Amino acid sequence: MSTTIRKGRVIVAATLATVGLLGAGSAAANEDLTIRYKSYMLESHAAAVDLYGSIKSRVENYCESSGVRSLNDQRVEAVCVATMLDRTVATIDNDRLTAIHSGTVQTARVAP
Repeated sequence: MSTTIRKGRVIVAATLATVGLLGAGSAAANEDLTIRYKSYMLESHAAAVDLYGSIKSRVENYCESSGVRSLNDQRVEAVCVATMLDRTVATIDNDRLTAIHSGTVQTARVAP
């Protein structure tokens, strides 16, 4: 499966690729963000936690500005990350991933 975010819109399409990103870079450049994942990445809590971490990292990279950033730039980036994460998780529409995103379940993996 794949989630593509284009200029604030989120599009989901089926794919066989693993988690990946196309068009990484500044959100200000209006580049596309594509997050690819396989359905098995949502079948267990541990796998969903890993997927969520990967999604969050990619969204942070997408929203990040380069160079010295003012406090306002940092605030804009934080809003971008929050908004893009919300949209991505909503688009994937998986109860396990939604619970991890909302913080209603533990997201840290504990070694046995």
